[in-house]
Amino acid sequence: MWIIGGVLSFYLLQKLAALLAIGLFLLAVWMKSKISHMDGEKWDQYFRTLSNRGYTAVFFVFYTIPHLALGWVGYLLYSHFCFPAPAVLALLIPLLGILKAVRMLDENKEKLWAKIRKLG
Repeated sequence: MWIIGGVLSFYLLQKLAALLAIGLFLLAVWMKSKISHMDGEKWDQYFRTLSNRGYTAVFFVFYTIPHLALGWVGYLLYSHFCFPAPAVLALLIPLLGILKAVRMLDENKEKLWAKIRKLG
């Protein structure tokens, strides 16, 4: 039974990390707009200056932070419920989440770059 609980908590922590990444990105956009007094033209200029590598770096910064934080939460959760190897399970949360994102980005990179360039 603990295996089902472990798999379920692992899945839920990864989904929660993805949701938190969206919230973190929106918070960063809001802060940048307040600090830099961004308007539509400034945002347009900002996104036009980003390269594909820049878009990817921004994505992974905002995607990695919540996954690492929830990996730590997972460690606390797994050690509290006496799961075997809680550190390994906790390390798998960010590792597998990031690998999944890399795989999805690699499979859909042509469509993704076309959409990003269409916006700019």
